[in-house]
Amino acid sequence: MGEWYEYRVQFQNREKDLIEAIKQDHYASAVERRENQTRDRIRIHVREIDDKIRGMTINDTDTTDKDYLGQFFQNERNEPMESFITEIDSQYGDLILYHKWTPDLAVPLAISALYPEEVLECREYSPYYDKDNTSYIKAGAFCNRDGEPIVHELFGINPKLIKEPKNGKVLVSLPIGNNDDRWGIIAVKESNVSPLYGYNDMQIYAYNSVFFTSNDPITVTFRNHVERITPEEIIQRYKDSVREYRDYAREQMVLENVPEENIRSIVGDEEMYYIVSIHVPTDVSSNGVLSFTANLYEVTDGTGGKNINLGIRKKDRCCRKDGDTRTPYYVPNEKVKEYYDNNPQLELEDDREM
Repeated sequence: MGEWYEYRVQFQNREKDLIEAIKQDHYASAVERRENQTRDRIRIHVREIDDKIRGMTINDTDTTDKDYLGQFFQNERNEPMESFITEIDSQYGDLILYHKWTPDLAVPLAISALYPEEVLECREYSPYYDKDNTSYIKAGAFCNRDGEPIVHELFGINPKLIKEPKNGKVLVSLPIGNNDDRWGIIAVKESNVSPLYGYNDMQIYAYNSVFFTSNDPITVTFRNHVERITPEEIIQRYKDSVREYRDYAREQMVLENVPEENIRSIVGDEEMYYIVSIHVPTDVSSNGVLSFTANLYEVTDGTGGKNINLGIRKKDRCCRKDGDTRTPYYVPNEKVKEYYDNNPQLELEDDREM
């Protein structure tokens, strides 16, 4: 088993057929489909491709003294393979490639060098479809949809932050300002955003990456001011903001010194656990009590009670409220801590139930 990245590759100009081109030029040949297979197969000729592109620069790699694809496709003796077999999707004219564990665009990069006037579109589907991307390649280098070389790129943006194209422009919101004026908006041309395609219907449903074809400053509009910022600085600010938010979201939420009388141990069929009850506002729970279970490892000794490690800030915890022992009520850990810290935590009555 394993986690496989799947790539679907074709010319950006849909009027030209990539599969037919590489077959006619003897860089590939058809392979008979087996009875139990649902897709057509094709043999990619590694040796012929490497011989053709020798001496070219492929993704900043000089191939004068070495095989480009041969370094990725080797036999058990660590020798370059002559060829390998992969699949095609005849419905859309896609060359389908796979790479285990990590992303890899070596084959599309090499093929693009065979047709330097064309732009290749490479749709990458990650194992769980949560980090899909679309890349564009021309003459062995990454480019935008128009074939212009990329100077900087910003991958994996939340699609909610990229608006639908309008009149050839796309508005992108990024958290690159200060705390009081955090969100800035940039406008880029449509060919500088990367679409996400539905796996089964190949329809564009969102965008998640932005390309920059120069490092010239661009206008960023914040709520209260406007700045001219280079793409390099925009990317750095964005990365810093994402890292800061990730650290914030992963912060451990701990209830300190919960009165021991408010913690009950329960012996279950397989293990012992605790029921923790805390005081909360009555608009949260009508009886002023919120209860939840805690595992043994989440409860440790404090200086004046027990400390309860709830876990990371943004994760929900299953609670009970209003004296209802059956209906789950999900609350982010940060809210549980907020309720606990902002309300007096006195000893509760002994008739609490979970």
